[in-house]
Amino acid sequence: MNISKKIALCTTAVVCGTLVVAAVFFDPRFQPIGSASTYVLSKPGLADGQAKLFRPYFDDSNWWGDLQSYNVDDTGAIATVANWSARALLDARSYTSRKIFTRRLDGTAVMFDYASLSAEQRSALRNQNLLDFIHGDTSNEGGAFRNRVTVLGDIINSSAVYIEYDEATLSENRLAVGANDGMLHVFNAATGVEEMAYIPSEVIGNLALLADWAYFDSHRYYVDGQITVRQIILDDGSTRRVLVGGLGAGGQAFYALNMTDNDNLTDMDLTDRLLWEISDDSPGMADLGFSYSRPLITRVKAPDDDSRWAVIFSNGYGNTLPDSAVGSGSAVLFVVDLYTGELIRKIDTYSGDADDPNGASSPSAIDLNVDGIVDYVYAGDLDGHVWRFDLTSDNPAQWGVSFGGSPFFTAINSQDLVQAITIPPRVLRHPDGGLLVLVGTGRTLSAVDADPTVDQVYSIYGLRDRLDGDRPDMDNLVIQDLTETTYNNALVRTSSNFSIDSETNDGWLVDLISGERILTALQIRSGRVVFSSTNPTIIDGEIWVNEINYLTGGAPTVIIYDMDANGDLDFDDNIDGNGDGDTYDVEDRITGLYQGQGLVVSSPMLATLSATSGTYFVNRIDASTLPVVTFDDPGIIGGHFDVDTTSYISAIGTGDTDAHIHEYDDKHDVKGVDYFQFLDDKLHNIDEDVDGDQRFKILVVNADRSPGGRLSVNYIYDENDPFSYWRVTDYDGIPHELLDVFTLSGLDGTTHLTELGLHFDRNAILDKGLIPTKTGCVRSNTLSTNGEWRNGALTIWAVAVDEDGYDAFSLTYDADDPSKIVGIEDGLLFESTLFWHWKGPCAHEYDSLDDLVDPDDAESETVWEKYLILTLKETKGKVKQKDKGKKKDKKKKGGDDDPEETTEVVAEAEVEAPSMLTTTSPVGNLSNPNRTSWTEFK
Repeated sequence: MNISKKIALCTTAVVCGTLVVAAVFFDPRFQPIGSASTYVLSKPGLADGQAKLFRPYFDDSNWWGDLQSYNVDDTGAIATVANWSARALLDARSYTSRKIFTRRLDGTAVMFDYASLSAEQRSALRNQNLLDFIHGDTSNEGGAFRNRVTVLGDIINSSAVYIEYDEATLSENRLAVGANDGMLHVFNAATGVEEMAYIPSEVIGNLALLADWAYFDSHRYYVDGQITVRQIILDDGSTRRVLVGGLGAGGQAFYALNMTDNDNLTDMDLTDRLLWEISDDSPGMADLGFSYSRPLITRVKAPDDDSRWAVIFSNGYGNTLPDSAVGSGSAVLFVVDLYTGELIRKIDTYSGDADDPNGASSPSAIDLNVDGIVDYVYAGDLDGHVWRFDLTSDNPAQWGVSFGGSPFFTAINSQDLVQAITIPPRVLRHPDGGLLVLVGTGRTLSAVDADPTVDQVYSIYGLRDRLDGDRPDMDNLVIQDLTETTYNNALVRTSSNFSIDSETNDGWLVDLISGERILTALQIRSGRVVFSSTNPTIIDGEIWVNEINYLTGGAPTVIIYDMDANGDLDFDDNIDGNGDGDTYDVEDRITGLYQGQGLVVSSPMLATLSATSGTYFVNRIDASTLPVVTFDDPGIIGGHFDVDTTSYISAIGTGDTDAHIHEYDDKHDVKGVDYFQFLDDKLHNIDEDVDGDQRFKILVVNADRSPGGRLSVNYIYDENDPFSYWRVTDYDGIPHELLDVFTLSGLDGTTHLTELGLHFDRNAILDKGLIPTKTGCVRSNTLSTNGEWRNGALTIWAVAVDEDGYDAFSLTYDADDPSKIVGIEDGLLFESTLFWHWKGPCAHEYDSLDDLVDPDDAESETVWEKYLILTLKETKGKVKQKDKGKKKDKKKKGGDDDPEETTEVVAEAEVEAPSMLTTTSPVGNLSNPNRTSWTEFK
């Protein structure tokens, strides 16, 4: 038996929360994408071939989304043509016909029109044109407002909910999902038509950002939280259907809507759907953070042996961020009245504070005596605690944290690092008495503090709660091991099968590969816990689906995958997992399947094919989330930029500069430059080269080669405020005759230039926001492929204007493209170039980073891949390269170092399905008749 010797159980909340590791800073504006909205099925069984699969989608290049419907046949195969696309339907619809409502600040529900809003809300929206833009008006796009691919926003973390009003009639049923266009959308399940939408008042203050041109690289979250819908029975026997949702990283609020009927209501009836909206400004709710928690709709005890309907949710993260209601930093559970949103009870763990903030994650509830009323609630937090909240008293004032206020358990790995918990525990009855609490660990909440790059070990736990007053001891958990190997070129996992003594052991744990983490909910199927996991520390990411015995954490009790696709489940479907030379042991059963590359993965959607078989679907979206490196690389991640300045004109082809600074961002740990105060004396500040009363204009050249840049002019740049800078591409597009005339002295008739800066996101290189070149090609003025000056380096010029206001400089243009500036002949007062310096080709040697290095070899590396090989792995922050042949050699038993990815089905929908529709039935893809199924024993 392999018993854990990690670390003794923490005995107090204070010690567990602060002694081992401080909480990682959380700011939702910088949350990297780590999980995706789950597929939704119209029914769990596929045997009749009538099920519909609904796929939420997002595209992170221009931030748009979709929800699509597909037919699923009785084998689990998904149609390649979508029944409908919500985005296509919305784009074809008149924006004035949509039924969108919201909440005024006084609590009144109103239709979303300018006159009906509160004065503060109207001010935030600025004008009717912007409100119309939010409604879906595209007439002002490309001018005052940014261009959108579609009016439907990206759907990332708000998993759609299927609301069934009539089991037999699809058109009577609805789909509700939140999107980062600021709305909860409700669609008809049969047609995809949007029936209505709700804009929580909490997000109205940020809606204007959606129209800003800077939004492409200043994405915000809006209605991105989880949704719960439940039909409840009232005391008089009538029923009501209620929807409760949060905003996730979009805000600190929850809302509740009456969804009892599905009628196409009048405006007045529609606004009556709002039950309540609560935020951290509501009485007693200051400790509410960003509302990541999945809300629970359930009955709780009330005085006089009565009960009442309530909503239970955790406080989420970031409640100490400065706003009108600053929280304590503690992990908290809230219970509010279902009908009014009024606070019934706040239960504080007192774990976390303003200096070291914590936050509770989604809860799970258990009804011990099966009377329909909650007895205990379990929830994890960012400091790795698992809390048990006791709600057994009929007096809410007596509800509190079990075990005298101490955590039920604290997840700490063998490196003595806290394992954050960001998904709900799964609580089951243990067959030998008491409860089994299943806990998955992992987080990707903050790009600022390198969440995605943390290469620590995360785990999944099965913890016994014997309900006898004792807590599970980390030293008394059985450790089960995962081993990676291959089966016919498919990368798979097997598990150990150490026995567990139900009388003496407190449960089990399984360590994942270092860097791998669990970000989506755990599923239970036929005695197995099914979960997806992702590893963002590997370039392009890795995604797995795993199935292990929920009572032991080890191998399942039966062979579950038909790996050779012959229709039989036998020893031929095993792999030699324990290395004894045969395939007849429990340890030889396959328990995990590699899903391919990616960083964005959903929880598996389980479905039954028959009484004895089933399948699952995983929504894996290939978001262009950056490859990750550790954050000991100063300045811009994954490389560096060089800066040159000059105050004289060089002949084209023999150029040089006054000053060149290599690795400027690395040397000074900055993400941009201040042209009034360079951090190297060698470089020229603009006020050193331009006289005080000299009139000049500022030109930006080659901005299209560095689209991630931001130019701030006379406004100190604030990376959290997208209105504090010009996008460089916009500034570059302004005809120079229309630009302001500046002086450094503030001479009459000119603009007094007091501040000039150029700034980039920390991830600008990895996001391909900076296009690489070489120093020699820049300094020699070699023109790039597109005829750009200085080989595409981003160039800032101060050019002379005479006393009469006329341009005193001459530009030269590309003969083949007169709009392309390729040089300057006179009037140059100051020049600075900034470019990403690397070991690959110069910009004149390729058109795009996606070009093949060898155009005649379709298998050759792209320019970008060449960069990854030549540069990224040599930076100060080392990248963990994906090398399955070397990873955990001691656990691998042979196989292919480059396994095939076998789980992709391309959707060629008539409605332009935007990307790969990846559905997973173990090992084969669903269009392949040799795909496999799992066993289902009931």
